[in-house]
Amino acid sequence: MRYAAASSLITSLLLHALPAGAHYLWIEPSASGLMLRFGEYQENLRESAATRLAEIPAPTAQQERAGSWADAALERRADGFAFGSTSSGATAVEAGVAVRDLTKNGLGIVKPMFYARYAELTAPQQVTLPLDLVPVADGRVRLTLNGKPLANAPLSLYSPRRAVTSSITDAAGEVAVATDEPGVYVLDAIHVEAKPGSFAGVAYEAVRHRATLTLRGASARADR
Repeated sequence: MRYAAASSLITSLLLHALPAGAHYLWIEPSASGLMLRFGEYQENLRESAATRLAEIPAPTAQQERAGSWADAALERRADGFAFGSTSSGATAVEAGVAVRDLTKNGLGIVKPMFYARYAELTAPQQVTLPLDLVPVADGRVRLTLNGKPLANAPLSLYSPRRAVTSSITDAAGEVAVATDEPGVYVLDAIHVEAKPGSFAGVAYEAVRHRATLTLRGASARADR
């Protein structure tokens, strides 16, 4: 009964935070290197230039090489944005998405902010994004907002089979993440911050942050 109640709470929180059909950014490996995608990984949906990719105007990125981080020049392609090479770590930010009216979802007028990170679960990384998901230790991931842990926050983990696992961060903003299957996992977090402002001349009531962390399954890491 306790487990069922917890599951119901998680589902309720996710339904409030996650409008149906909501898109996000994530980073994934491809044959030519890392790619920044826009769509819904759990639905196997990757937007293209012929569909909604234009909603992502100018993402910026950083990439880890030889233990140091540097700006990465993303190349816009028909199906996403190319980093040009694969590495053990990468991040991306899109701050230029237009203000949206999510009143029907109970969120009001919001400014969307998107963040994406690619990492090894066994290699802790430093927090650098406003809303960030970073590996810490022992198969755990920490969610932070402006560098501070976010406790009791709902997260969704999408497996290579597109299965969805829901969880809630503990008092330290952490969750345990299992990546036992080969392939790509995407951990997804949303936080709505009551912070009014304006963007491109349009007023908004809150900032809707959305962050993803891409991890590779255990077998994929072993095969590297």
